[in-house]
Amino acid sequence: KHPQERADFLQRACRRDEAVRQEVEALLAHDDETGTFLSTPALGATFAAASPESLLARGTVPVPTEPATDAAIVDEPPQSCPERIGQYHIEGVLGRGGMAVVYRAEQKNPRRTVALKVIRPGVQSIEMRKRFALESQVLGSLQHPGIAQVFEAGTEATGDGPQPFFAMELVDGQTLTQYAESQRLSVRQRLELMTKICTAVHHAHQKGVIHRDLKPGNILVNRSGEPKIVDFGVARATDADIRTTTLQTDVGQLIGTIAYMSPEQIVGDSRELDTRSDIYALGVILYELLAGHQPHDVSHKTIPQAARIITEEEPASLTSVSRIYRGDIDTIVSKALEKDKTRRYQSALELGSDLRRFLADEPITARSATTVYQLRKFARRNRAAVVAALLVVVALVGGTVVSAVQASIAKREAARVQEINAYFMQLLAAPDPDVDGPHVMMVSVLDRATARIQGAFPNDPATRAMLKGTMAKTYRKLGELDKAEELLESAIALREQHPGEEVSLFSSITELGLLRLDQGDAESARELLERALEGHRRTVGPDDQRTLNAEESLAVALRELGQTEEATRICRSVLDQRLRLGNSTEKEILTNHVNLAAVLMDRGKAAEAEPILQTVLNTRRRLFGEDHASTLRAMNTLAHALLQLERFDEAEELNKQSLTGTRRILGDDHQDTLIAINNLASLYQRRGKHREAEPLCGEAMEVARRVLGERHPNTLAFASNYAALLINNGKFDAAEAQLRRVIDVARESLPADHLYQGAFQYRLGDCLMKSNRLKEAIPHLKDASERLSTSFGVQHPNTRKVIGQLADAYDEIGRPEQASAWRAKLKTAGAGD
Repeated sequence: KHPQERADFLQRACRRDEAVRQEVEALLAHDDETGTFLSTPALGATFAAASPESLLARGTVPVPTEPATDAAIVDEPPQSCPERIGQYHIEGVLGRGGMAVVYRAEQKNPRRTVALKVIRPGVQSIEMRKRFALESQVLGSLQHPGIAQVFEAGTEATGDGPQPFFAMELVDGQTLTQYAESQRLSVRQRLELMTKICTAVHHAHQKGVIHRDLKPGNILVNRSGEPKIVDFGVARATDADIRTTTLQTDVGQLIGTIAYMSPEQIVGDSRELDTRSDIYALGVILYELLAGHQPHDVSHKTIPQAARIITEEEPASLTSVSRIYRGDIDTIVSKALEKDKTRRYQSALELGSDLRRFLADEPITARSATTVYQLRKFARRNRAAVVAALLVVVALVGGTVVSAVQASIAKREAARVQEINAYFMQLLAAPDPDVDGPHVMMVSVLDRATARIQGAFPNDPATRAMLKGTMAKTYRKLGELDKAEELLESAIALREQHPGEEVSLFSSITELGLLRLDQGDAESARELLERALEGHRRTVGPDDQRTLNAEESLAVALRELGQTEEATRICRSVLDQRLRLGNSTEKEILTNHVNLAAVLMDRGKAAEAEPILQTVLNTRRRLFGEDHASTLRAMNTLAHALLQLERFDEAEELNKQSLTGTRRILGDDHQDTLIAINNLASLYQRRGKHREAEPLCGEAMEVARRVLGERHPNTLAFASNYAALLINNGKFDAAEAQLRRVIDVARESLPADHLYQGAFQYRLGDCLMKSNRLKEAIPHLKDASERLSTSFGVQHPNTRKVIGQLADAYDEIGRPEQASAWRAKLKTAGAGD
């Protein structure tokens, strides 16, 4: 526009709001200076200008992006291209924008064809290079088979100065809708494709990246039938500068993608833009994939008209397109297309999980689970059993003759179901207010049920083992570990006697391994979990949820044993596998995140753990509510991370809330309650509130001795923490006596390389130093230094603290050479941090 026309337009559009007008003018000035090279799709801006057949004939790949402004770009003569950039031999131009060129190139090592995006010479600025680096970093973090991968980012020296570039995967395939139509995919096949797309999008969201331009043209299906999402060139990191998240794209781009924009995205409020905007786009894509058209027709509409349609008008239901979509499919799509993002699916994982539930004839979460609905789903999943049961009913009512074999099988199954139902009815009827009083404890009900199991199902050991395992799990959650152990060992013995129970056997062994962790026997837990993991890999394969659960549980055991590096590797591997497969529940993925965060905190990486734990807490609050045990546990773990980060006020508030809720929900003697008590006491000590810390430390120690026993790792840890309180209060003799008892018990009950061994030695050395017994302190501090270096590495804050104290101790006793040696080690540790 002419400058005066622009000024008049801004005056009208900004409604005489001077502050708004100045902000818009500043953005326009910035745009004039820097251009918009990142809006150019990484695989070119002109593929839509030619037919797929013509592009394939040239050896290129049809990657529809934005409408081309110059169809001659694809046919640009080869001599206009550089011969080589870095290790990439240029074969032709795929696309060209105002700030960047995308080449088709061949990489020398490893040999492969790539799309190479390069900033144009002469248009670079510091700001441009930063934006290019950010795009490369964001795209490089996305490592998923459903996302076109970035292979390399770098800079090539030229006569015009350094030219940044990055190389990414060149996808050979058709767009999602083209593929679905050309292959004549069934509804089921289309839904299966969408579950894979949801998994890939969820991976990007987990990495903090929103696509913002999801549409069928940006989803290619390769020759193997696997979808790949391309063109994250307009994506942004979720924690990036909020000013970069506006809709400042060229007119062609906006019109080309507006039909897939969520209501909050189309109105241009960047503060409201989050991962749920991508969920809406997935809903539009799913609707289009099934109906053959988009839910809203915004073609030939102005942007304000399109915005009104998307934000105000409800789309026609899929049922109006075809009655085959009536029910769950329509419900799933409608929830994904909710205009209020709080009523939408809250993650791509949730959307994909509901699609998988539909495909497996299981109840979906988007639909209220009425009895009739659940029975219908059960019937679809278990057609053979339902048919057999119906045959029995028909035989009884109408005298229909069926074969003796069929009737026998159906009657046996019906009798088994009837017996299980009768058993659980007895379980529910067990509480007797006349005998037990008005408030009957759950443990009392379980005790009576357990007594009945021994005589139940005498000819069906598999069912008896199943019931024992179920009640053992309940006992464990209630903190009744001995009772849980007895039932689990009995269930394992029953299943070992029956070869057909092999898969269930390894699940029970996994449960026993987790129980051993609760009992403080991490070494025994490790052995059990390794056995369970090997068994599951052999019987159900490496991708089965039971295998992944056993592998993750093994990581928890290794963490308890101080093998934090290996535990971290396994946690990350399992999490990546869960996200890649897309068949884990949200609860399983949340648990995976908690375990990863816990081991990161052990390694002194609280800053990396904190955002993970914050996400877990927010999600659990949404899924389970504020007073659920898992939500309270997430609060406690996050508070511990905040304590490490010295965000004391936030940590204290969460600690108090967690402890109050845990006492109320689980009682005073539960392990979760004890840990919450201990963590709050530790926080008080860090803040110098020793008077508030003392009763909590004493309570945690005494209850742990009574409930867990003297030899449990948590009991020893609580006793050590109480000794620390005594040290802070100057009661060195009492603290020393307590710590020596703790060390003696730990030597007998814990593995020699357990991480607590080093922690207890350090605390005793600290006590002796503060009571001016420096020579006695040094051996304990050296022992602690070696153990903590092994468990955590020399860069860990705790290890460095011990090394620093050793240097101080040698200085105090007049041995400067040893002090210098330890300080040099401390300096090296700091440099490697």
